[in-house]
Amino acid sequence: LVATMTLLWMAVQRHKADTRWMALGFLPLMLASTLPVMRNLGVLNTGFVSQYATMVASVAAAPVLLFALFARVSQRRLVRVRAAALMQSDPLTGLTNDRALMQNLHGSLMRAERYRHQFALVLVELANLDWFHKEHGRLMGDRALLLLATRMASVARNVDTAARLQDNMFVLLVEGPTSSAQAVAAATQVLSRSLRPSEQLPVGASLKVQITLALMPDPQSLDFGEDASACLNWVVAHSADLHEVPRKAIR
Repeated sequence: LVATMTLLWMAVQRHKADTRWMALGFLPLMLASTLPVMRNLGVLNTGFVSQYATMVASVAAAPVLLFALFARVSQRRLVRVRAAALMQSDPLTGLTNDRALMQNLHGSLMRAERYRHQFALVLVELANLDWFHKEHGRLMGDRALLLLATRMASVARNVDTAARLQDNMFVLLVEGPTSSAQAVAAATQVLSRSLRPSEQLPVGASLKVQITLALMPDPQSLDFGEDASACLNWVVAHSADLHEVPRKAIR
């Protein structure tokens, strides 16, 4: 009994909810177990309490112990789910990460070649991220990235992919068949939603984005074939070249 109580005390010191529930479940069982010991030592007379206290305590402890086990199993399952999600998601924004984006882009290129249609790549760059970091700190910069990611995800359809490519660059993969008008409409929605004021940002601050839109496969990108990385790098390179175009949010 002393050894068991010591182990329960050590478990409580771990400051975890499931171990505390486990200790709470064992506590009445440990207290009731002292009664038969005291009866065997002649301290208590034989009676209902000394004879059946352990059984009654076991019945009372069972629901608490089952709840503690359920909480521990749920916690471990949640950890596994989060670990698996990190393989496909960006830790900060929750959007698809670059590796999963490449897989989806490769599939889009294969379908576009097979069915002879085009899809759209919308590159969204948060142009004033450095300003957020300089004026309001990195925490506010992360908040701005998260806000932009949330608004991009609201534009994406179930078949589309919203991903974070670099520190301040996001990609919206609009699955085909997609026309030029549909691609421009998707880019316009991203722009309009990013310009909406938000209480999450400092007063007077807003998201400033630069958007580059490309219908893929482009005649110039056909040389890359189904190489998703090369096609995406081609679009990113053109996006950098088009930064010289003044007063144009969507290029």
